[in-house]
Amino acid sequence: MEKVIYLDDYKVQKTVERISRFWKGQFDEDYDARFGFSSISNKTLVSLARPEEQNTFVWYRLIMQVLGLEGSLDFSALQSLDKLLVIDIQFYLVDRVRFEMMKRLGWLEDYNGESASLIEIIGAFEHFQHEDHQHPPRLSKTHKNYKDFKPLISREKVVFVRKLFPELLPAFEKMISSRGFT
Repeated sequence: MEKVIYLDDYKVQKTVERISRFWKGQFDEDYDARFGFSSISNKTLVSLARPEEQNTFVWYRLIMQVLGLEGSLDFSALQSLDKLLVIDIQFYLVDRVRFEMMKRLGWLEDYNGESASLIEIIGAFEHFQHEDHQHPPRLSKTHKNYKDFKPLISREKVVFVRKLFPELLPAFEKMISSRGFT
């Protein structure tokens, strides 16, 4: 009996395999790109959250692979509109990494796209970006600044949460070292 292969399923599987190999080579850990940010290790979240040029190009390569733009692994060789799209997605994904760190610290209740996979977010970026306007990250009721956060409108809430980014990395690294896990 012949086996039917659905092209979309095949493309997704091949993309997952490429990203898994790339992830293993980059971070020396296994990762299935069909899972969300909650399955990324603390060590890798810290690495991806750092505002370093090396991390930017890791994101670019990952995004280009999912979008099928990896024929040219050189970001600078992309067309202008493709570059802008890759940059926009990279900023969005870095926010998601930082939101995941905040959730693990207990600062956030939830955030849009937290259960979505990297492939889903990159493939439907405009959808997720649009959803952010209706569903901003929700600061935890136990956070010291919750009373200032609660009355804000949606767009102001996103800005409020992003203003916490400078204190995030030190707090997250402290949590990791005190709990002894990566």
